[in-house]
Amino acid sequence: MVALDHALSGQEIETGQDLETKPTNLGVALENYQRNRGPEHRALIRLARFGVPYQYSQPWKRHRIGKFLWTANVAFRLLLNKISFGLIQPTCIILMTQNHELSFRQIMRRADTTALILKLLGLAIFVRFFALKFAAL
Repeated sequence: MVALDHALSGQEIETGQDLETKPTNLGVALENYQRNRGPEHRALIRLARFGVPYQYSQPWKRHRIGKFLWTANVAFRLLLNKISFGLIQPTCIILMTQNHELSFRQIMRRADTTALILKLLGLAIFVRFFALKFAAL
Protein backbone atom coordinates (compact mmCIF):
# COMPACT_ATOMS: atom_id res chain seq x y z
CA MET A 1 0.00 0.00 0.00
CA VAL A 2 2.92 2.32 0.65
CA ALA A 3 4.19 1.78 -2.89
CA LEU A 4 0.78 2.64 -4.32
CA ASP A 5 0.62 5.78 -2.20
CA HIS A 6 4.08 6.81 -3.41
CA ALA A 7 3.06 6.23 -7.03
CA LEU A 8 -0.17 8.21 -6.70
CA SER A 9 1.50 11.12 -4.90
CA GLY A 10 4.26 11.45 -7.50
CA GLN A 11 7.10 9.99 -5.44
CA GLU A 12 9.73 7.40 -6.26
CA ILE A 13 8.05 4.07 -5.45
CA GLU A 14 11.06 2.45 -3.76
CA THR A 15 12.47 5.41 -1.82
CA GLY A 16 9.52 7.78 -1.38
CA GLN A 17 11.51 10.77 -2.65
CA ASP A 18 9.74 13.34 -4.81
CA LEU A 19 10.13 12.83 -8.56
CA GLU A 20 11.41 15.63 -10.78
CA THR A 21 8.48 15.14 -13.14
CA LYS A 22 5.27 14.20 -11.41
CA PRO A 23 2.70 12.04 -13.24
CA THR A 24 0.20 14.16 -15.12
CA ASN A 25 -2.80 11.97 -14.43
CA LEU A 26 -3.98 8.90 -12.57
CA GLY A 27 -3.38 6.59 -15.54
CA VAL A 28 0.31 7.50 -15.75
CA ALA A 29 0.74 7.02 -11.99
CA LEU A 30 -0.92 3.60 -12.13
CA GLU A 31 1.20 2.57 -15.12
CA ASN A 32 4.34 3.50 -13.15
CA TYR A 33 3.08 1.46 -10.21
CA GLN A 34 2.27 -1.53 -12.43
CA ARG A 35 5.65 -1.38 -14.16
CA ASN A 36 7.43 -1.29 -10.81
CA ARG A 37 5.35 -3.75 -8.78
CA GLY A 38 3.91 -6.04 -11.49
CA PRO A 39 6.85 -8.48 -11.60
CA GLU A 40 6.74 -8.84 -7.81
CA HIS A 41 3.00 -9.53 -7.89
CA ARG A 42 3.42 -12.17 -10.60
CA ALA A 43 6.14 -13.86 -8.55
CA LEU A 44 3.87 -13.86 -5.49
CA ILE A 45 1.07 -15.49 -7.49
CA ARG A 46 3.48 -18.18 -8.73
CA LEU A 47 4.71 -18.73 -5.18
CA ALA A 48 1.15 -19.24 -3.96
CA ARG A 49 0.39 -21.65 -6.82
CA PHE A 50 3.56 -23.74 -6.69
CA GLY A 51 5.08 -23.03 -3.28
CA VAL A 52 2.19 -24.12 -1.11
CA PRO A 53 -0.45 -25.66 -3.36
CA TYR A 54 -1.72 -28.11 -0.75
CA GLN A 55 -1.90 -25.98 2.37
CA TYR A 56 -5.51 -27.02 2.87
CA SER A 57 -6.40 -30.71 2.94
CA GLN A 58 -8.77 -31.82 0.23
CA PRO A 59 -10.75 -35.06 0.27
CA TRP A 60 -10.05 -36.13 -3.31
CA LYS A 61 -7.54 -38.87 -3.91
CA ARG A 62 -5.62 -36.92 -6.57
CA HIS A 63 -5.09 -34.09 -4.08
CA ARG A 64 -3.80 -36.51 -1.45
CA ILE A 65 -1.38 -37.96 -4.01
CA GLY A 66 -0.36 -34.46 -5.11
CA LYS A 67 0.24 -33.42 -1.50
CA PHE A 68 2.40 -36.49 -0.94
CA LEU A 69 4.45 -35.78 -4.09
CA TRP A 70 4.80 -32.11 -3.18
CA THR A 71 5.99 -33.03 0.32
CA ALA A 72 8.48 -35.53 -1.16
CA ASN A 73 9.75 -32.79 -3.50
CA VAL A 74 10.27 -30.41 -0.56
CA ALA A 75 12.09 -33.11 1.43
CA PHE A 76 14.25 -34.10 -1.57
CA ARG A 77 15.27 -30.50 -2.29
CA LEU A 78 16.02 -29.90 1.38
CA LEU A 79 18.19 -33.02 1.42
CA LEU A 80 20.00 -31.88 -1.75
CA ASN A 81 20.52 -28.47 -0.15
CA LYS A 82 22.12 -30.05 2.91
CA ILE A 83 24.27 -32.48 0.90
CA SER A 84 25.51 -29.73 -1.45
CA PHE A 85 26.21 -27.35 1.47
CA GLY A 86 23.77 -24.77 0.08
CA LEU A 87 24.87 -24.95 -3.55
CA ILE A 88 21.45 -26.30 -4.54
CA GLN A 89 18.75 -24.00 -3.17
CA PRO A 90 15.89 -25.44 -1.10
CA THR A 91 12.32 -25.19 -2.31
CA CYS A 92 10.61 -21.80 -2.43
CA ILE A 93 8.54 -22.34 0.73
CA ILE A 94 11.76 -22.90 2.71
CA LEU A 95 13.42 -19.88 1.09
CA MET A 96 10.43 -17.73 2.00
CA THR A 97 10.50 -18.70 5.67
CA GLN A 98 14.28 -18.65 6.15
CA ASN A 99 15.24 -15.34 4.56
CA HIS A 100 12.84 -12.42 4.98
CA GLU A 101 15.10 -10.07 3.02
CA LEU A 102 14.51 -11.86 -0.29
CA SER A 103 11.82 -10.50 -2.58
CA PHE A 104 9.27 -12.86 -4.10
CA ARG A 105 11.02 -12.46 -7.46
CA GLN A 106 14.35 -13.51 -5.95
CA ILE A 107 12.75 -16.51 -4.24
CA MET A 108 11.09 -17.72 -7.44
CA ARG A 109 14.26 -17.10 -9.48
CA ARG A 110 16.24 -19.30 -7.08
CA ALA A 111 13.56 -21.99 -7.10
CA ASP A 112 13.40 -21.91 -10.91
CA THR A 113 17.19 -22.17 -11.15
CA THR A 114 17.17 -25.21 -8.89
CA ALA A 115 14.39 -26.79 -10.96
CA LEU A 116 16.38 -26.18 -14.15
CA ILE A 117 19.51 -27.75 -12.63
CA LEU A 118 17.54 -30.81 -11.52
CA LYS A 119 15.91 -31.16 -14.96
CA LEU A 120 19.28 -30.93 -16.73
CA LEU A 121 20.78 -33.43 -14.30
CA GLY A 122 17.89 -35.83 -14.91
CA LEU A 123 18.22 -35.41 -18.66
CA ALA A 124 21.97 -36.06 -18.48
CA ILE A 125 21.41 -39.24 -16.47
CA PHE A 126 18.70 -40.36 -18.92
CA VAL A 127 20.92 -39.72 -21.95
CA ARG A 128 23.89 -41.43 -20.30
CA PHE A 129 21.81 -44.47 -19.41
CA PHE A 130 20.50 -44.91 -22.96
CA ALA A 131 23.88 -44.16 -24.52
CA LEU A 132 25.40 -47.00 -22.50
CA LYS A 133 22.45 -49.30 -23.21
CA PHE A 134 22.52 -48.79 -26.99
CA ALA A 135 26.32 -48.75 -27.20
CA ALA A 136 26.34 -52.30 -25.82
CA LEU A 137 24.06 -53.50 -28.66
